[in-house]
Amino acid sequence: MTEAPADFPVVGVVGGGQLARMLQPAAVALGVRLRLLADTPADSAAQVIPDTVVGDYRDLDTLRAFAEMIPGIEADAAVMRRAAEEGHSTATDLADYLVKKGLPFRDAHEAVAQVVRLADERGCTLAELRLADLQAVAPQIETDVYGSLATLGALAARNHTGGTAPVQVRSQAQRWRARLGSPPSP
Repeated sequence: MTEAPADFPVVGVVGGGQLARMLQPAAVALGVRLRLLADTPADSAAQVIPDTVVGDYRDLDTLRAFAEMIPGIEADAAVMRRAAEEGHSTATDLADYLVKKGLPFRDAHEAVAQVVRLADERGCTLAELRLADLQAVAPQIETDVYGSLATLGALAARNHTGGTAPVQVRSQAQRWRARLGSPPSP
């Protein structure tokens, strides 16, 4: 398997299964160098990705060795937000909302399926549907539903250990920086 030149961008991949293996040819074609953290040297991806660290992702020394192979992380917030809003990612939040309003889950599931179909037909996100359209499917829906349908609202609702709420993500990042001996982010 060919490897991208040394001056290409680097992407770290945790897990050496078939999906990671299938990334290698695409990465080379796109001008990206992959770095792998695999459980064993026999992992599928470890066979084709030259720069591989073998070990348990829960082991601190293994994580340090892997992190040293990755120059840093750059995130494009606008791209990430657009990606998070694709595919009706808040559909589960709508089902949870309806259950909290007293609808049995099986009925909430069916209502959400109808709402998703409507959004697909209109080429919009769930949050872009009008309240009247949502209420035509489930009369229990009120204006407060938009907090559940907004991507940031859905993230914030998971405010528990390991959850996606920004406060939880910051807490985990701080915890791991301390464990890995990395400087805090600005």
